[in-house]
Amino acid sequence: MEGIESRPRSLRRKAAILAFALLGLWLVARTALVLTANQGDRTLPMALWPDDADQIVRRADLNDDQIDWEARDKDLIIDNVRAANDADPLNYWNFVLAALVAREQGETDKSNDLLMAAKLRDPRNFGPRYFLIQNYLATNSLGPAMDEIIRTARLRSDPRLIKALLVLSQTPDGRNILIDGLQGDSRISELVLLEARQSDEYADLLTTLIDAREIDENQRFAAITATANRGNYRLARALWKKADPDAPVDGAIFDTGFDGLKAPEPFGWTISQNSYVAGEISAPAKGKDRLLNVEYYGMRESQAAAQTIFQRPGLYRLTARGRAIEPHRGAGNMVWAIKCAGTAKGLGVIEFSAGTAEWQQKSLNFEIPAGGCNEQILELIGRPGSNSAPYQMQFESIALQRAGA
Repeated sequence: MEGIESRPRSLRRKAAILAFALLGLWLVARTALVLTANQGDRTLPMALWPDDADQIVRRADLNDDQIDWEARDKDLIIDNVRAANDADPLNYWNFVLAALVAREQGETDKSNDLLMAAKLRDPRNFGPRYFLIQNYLATNSLGPAMDEIIRTARLRSDPRLIKALLVLSQTPDGRNILIDGLQGDSRISELVLLEARQSDEYADLLTTLIDAREIDENQRFAAITATANRGNYRLARALWKKADPDAPVDGAIFDTGFDGLKAPEPFGWTISQNSYVAGEISAPAKGKDRLLNVEYYGMRESQAAAQTIFQRPGLYRLTARGRAIEPHRGAGNMVWAIKCAGTAKGLGVIEFSAGTAEWQQKSLNFEIPAGGCNEQILELIGRPGSNSAPYQMQFESIALQRAGA
């Protein structure tokens, strides 16, 4: 009878102990749960916690004065975990709590086994997974830790998990472990690439991932463009060359004949389509060559097409061929302009009038200065005329040569 009468108190103790442990861990996690990689000085500051922790804590009874809160009654916790598991074998938190006690007692392998058992009882819950990751990192088990992070990321869309993979990829062997773990997983690979392209800190990882079969062409180009937009043109060009061994390395104009060849911006043509100008590379009629077709609406000066090139200092000759369609006198003109990237320093322009229907070939001699002009922007600009009338133009080709070549 004594055992039967003590059962309610035992259950209250069990709930109180579980709640206390969860509450303490929850407060720690909410403020500064740190998963330590133990490789160099790198840490992973992550407030990772299962979404249902708040509800578990709120449901629990914290008023049992029989519990030694300071000591946490480890033996009593284990006894009550066993009893709780007998009563509810599918409750994964019983195993999580036992695993945390085992970890405090230095029994990491036992803790891992208990957390694996917790995972089996509720595979889609993230609590056991996060504690398992923490155990792996605390024991310098980088491979299992990264594998578990990838598995968890497949279940939960959490950018902190992806960031954790990037941080761990910077540790010795971390990049190779990550690349191996991402094989065959296009979704996580693309999320890692999306995060890696935000910073030059992950240049090595980005270079390794850029030609992975799990990454499609659009994602590759987006990563290259993002890198160039940060101003790291050298890395962006290297990424393009690695992703496409046939990519040009001379930094000259790409797709000089407007054939619609694919290249990541800004190394291929960026064609504008907006309220002021609309460009398109297309064939004007069946059997004809492709052309750059531009319709300008006559309201204000606007860029129709652009490309970033990389030429060494010296003298050059730029040549373009174009014409107006249904010419309008006084409608305006389009100019091919070249300037140093990142500045307003113009190097010259070639002007095509919207009033000339015949094909014209025009050239410009210019000089790239020795300093401050490592990258150049070639752009086609529509300019309004005296009557601000809209007009259309076509361009067949544009070429750049060193003077005297």
